[in-house]
Amino acid sequence: AALRHPWLYGATAVLGKLPQAPVGALVAHGAALGPGIRREDRLARLAPHATGVLTLAGKFARLDLLQQLLLTLCVQMTPDVELPSFAALSLPWYELFCVLDKNEDGRLDFSEFVGGMRSMLVGPGAYTDDQLLSLARSLDMDRSGAIEWVEWMVLALPS
Repeated sequence: AALRHPWLYGATAVLGKLPQAPVGALVAHGAALGPGIRREDRLARLAPHATGVLTLAGKFARLDLLQQLLLTLCVQMTPDVELPSFAALSLPWYELFCVLDKNEDGRLDFSEFVGGMRSMLVGPGAYTDDQLLSLARSLDMDRSGAIEWVEWMVLALPS
């Protein structure tokens, strides 16, 4: 396990002062992804990407807290329009975030992440709910209890 130095918990204060993605834009985009298309159908269409997302989340979770903080800061300082050019895999990051955001509040509550990933995973070797919850918690850098857009986009950076 990575060392957890008390001075690194100041990361919450630093992350809280940097600009965040506008929640309204995420919610509006989520609604625009498929009016009339059921969420379950969108999840089924995106299911092939679940393993890639979870693999990247696992790699992020294994990083030292300082490395995680630096990656998060890089994402926060990069304009949204430039993020796709840095993407590690050609995954539909925006659409995945929006379809997982079941209540459309612009954040992925842990239950939304676990439930959405659970419904996309099929076959042997699937993750347990505890493993999915652990990955969600590792992405929640500001310890808000949810994965915000910036924290989600950390997965898109090259590993």
